[in-house]
Parts: sequence; C-alpha cells; structure tokens
Amino acid sequence: MKDSEPLVWRVLEVPSNICLERFSEVVEAAMGWEGYHLHQFIKGSTCYLPPKDQLDDCGFFEGMSKQVDSGVFSLGDLLSRKGSKIKYEYDFGDSWMHEIILESRQSYKREEIPAIVLLDGENACPPEDCNGIWGYREMLKALEKPRSKAAREYKEWLGYDFDPTDFDLDEARGLLAEIVD
Repeated sequence: MKDSEPLVWRVLEVPSNICLERFSEVVEAAMGWEGYHLHQFIKGSTCYLPPKDQLDDCGFFEGMSKQVDSGVFSLGDLLSRKGSKIKYEYDFGDSWMHEIILESRQSYKREEIPAIVLLDGENACPPEDCNGIWGYREMLKALEKPRSKAAREYKEWLGYDFDPTDFDLDEARGLLAEIVD
C-alpha cells in the first residue's frame, strides 16, 4: 500500500490468467477489507474498471483517460515481465493506492491447477472508511494518546483496539480462503 506508515504489504501467489475483477477480490481479502467500494487498476494512461453494470451509472468516470472493462482482462495481460508494475486503487473516496509488482513467474504442468495463496505480509490494513491515508495518519496520531477524546472516539467507532503493527497471516489466509473456495 502506497504511503502507508508503517508499510502495509502482502505477497500473493495467483495464476496469471486470473481475471482482474477476481484479482481485486483477492487483494481486498488479503488486506482484510470487505470489498464494498469501487476499484480500478491503472497501467499507463489506461484505467481498468469494473463492468459498467457494476458502476451503477455513477457518472464518476466521465472524461477520464482511456477506460476499459477489467472483467475481460487477466492479471497476466497487464503484468508480463518480472518487475513490471500496475497500480490498484480501492475506494475512490479514500483512494487507497497499491502498487502491484510481479516478483516471479512459475510454470505449471498442464494437469496442475494453480492455487491462490497469501504467502506473506506485514502490518494491519487501515480500517475502511477512515478517510484515506491522511485520515489513517490522523487516527494513528490520536491513538498514540489513548486517554484523549479523539482516541476514545476512534475506539468507539472501530469497536476494537486497533494496532497498526498487528497482522495475523493465518487469519488473513482464512479470509482469503472464504472467497477462494
């Protein structure tokens, strides 16, 4: 996740033929998000957006650079060489920006079915709807003073004690397994 402090990252193994729309679900689950916000992939000046029937005719994208349906492209269409990158934006209001980097490629035997696996990660994903990276930073600053009014309000809003360094790999794998199975 771009500009996060502490740095939030995940390493995933996915088949290159995974549809971008499916891959967005995988990223959201690996991060711990519910997935109820809009998203897009960006490569160069092209935006890969959900199919138009999922956008609810919101008009948000009119006049934007080249837009294509992410439902007809695979991750391998956008990332073909080791080290190639794309951007992924989740929640256009909060604008959580991610950099997706192809770290390696593996070949599979014809009879093998490539799995979707969360290999590693670090640090908690910011809570949804906390007003983007700037709101997240503000929240973390407030939580540094646990007895402050702002900290109490954040704790009440969250419903739990938030630790930005807490990441449970097994728990995240469980969330991912729920959408993969």
